[in-house]
Amino acid sequence: MPTPDETATTDPATETTGVTPLVYDAWIAEQPDEVKTMLAGQVTGLKSALDAERKSSKKFEKDLRDAAKLLEDGNQTKAQLTSLADQLAETQREKKFYAAAHDAKTNNLELAFMAAQKDGLVDSDGDCNFDQLKSQYPQLFAPEAKPIPKGNAGTGTGATPPLATGGMNAYIRASTGRPAQ
Repeated sequence: MPTPDETATTDPATETTGVTPLVYDAWIAEQPDEVKTMLAGQVTGLKSALDAERKSSKKFEKDLRDAAKLLEDGNQTKAQLTSLADQLAETQREKKFYAAAHDAKTNNLELAFMAAQKDGLVDSDGDCNFDQLKSQYPQLFAPEAKPIPKGNAGTGTGATPPLATGGMNAYIRASTGRPAQ
């Protein structure tokens, strides 16, 4: 049984259940070399596919703008091509913001984008100052994870609960002064 000095120094609210949350980088570091190599290849492939998609979209936007320049001023087709290029650029900007906002642990991506646009925190490429966004709108971001406290009868008292021996009947009899049977 701990002494009163020992129980005063422990804070049961900060004790965890012994299960540590899974962190991707830490998990990867613990894996064998074969698994690390396999995952690195997959990640590299996904990143290259994403980069290729982004380059393709930028090229398509540039081609639309070039085609619009070739047409006469006042031409309806030119206006449509310019409008399509603007829509494509805005879509790419939003996609880039959403990817970064997800990494910044934003709760509501669309609302965060609207707030960042309103305050001028998103540039034309979709890059955002998330530190400033978080300081202005903290409710848009997930709170820091708190450790899960142990849940037992002694948690609220700061003391370790006594070990139960003999069940509830023995505990009640001992409380009333009767001998245990």
